[in-house]
Amino acid sequence: KLDSADPRVFTAIGQAFTDLAELSKAEQAFRFALKIDPSSGANSVDLGILLEKANRLDELEALLDQVRRAGATGPEIDYLEALLLNRKGRTAEALKRVRTVESRAIHPATVAQMTGQLEDRLGNIDAAYRAFEDMNRLMADTPLGIGMDRTAYRRGMDRLAAQTTAEWFATWPQVPPTAKLSPAFLVGFPRSG
Repeated sequence: KLDSADPRVFTAIGQAFTDLAELSKAEQAFRFALKIDPSSGANSVDLGILLEKANRLDELEALLDQVRRAGATGPEIDYLEALLLNRKGRTAEALKRVRTVESRAIHPATVAQMTGQLEDRLGNIDAAYRAFEDMNRLMADTPLGIGMDRTAYRRGMDRLAAQTTAEWFATWPQVPPTAKLSPAFLVGFPRSG
């Protein structure tokens, strides 16, 4: 209400709705930002990311065509093109494009993550590892990362390891095996990444 001509207002609203997982409202806000200034890559990047995550690749391609015709260039457009190239299986081209991305509209950790994924897909393990280290370092410096207890998971695993002993196993009740086969489900494993 204070300034409906400032696309940054709508971008911020869209990002807030994204955080709340209200993606249709986020998309609407991002489209308002783009309508105000269609030649700005910064006004298109959040909408493009949303479209890519929703697997709406035809719409992402149409968005890129639209903003290019309006004169948009720069790192945000390069990032969106990298997303699209990656989805088309053109990994090396996507990596070349994403390596040059430096933008205030895209968090550097996001760029590092994509770089790591692309390097990994190309078999460049050392480069992927360095990119993921960069991503972790950059995320650790965010407000969310600063408030994170990085030792909690390890302490929990240490508690489980200390509990899992031969003496503890000996306290389990003996259950005779049965001839009836039934499935067993192992759940709760942490993600490797």
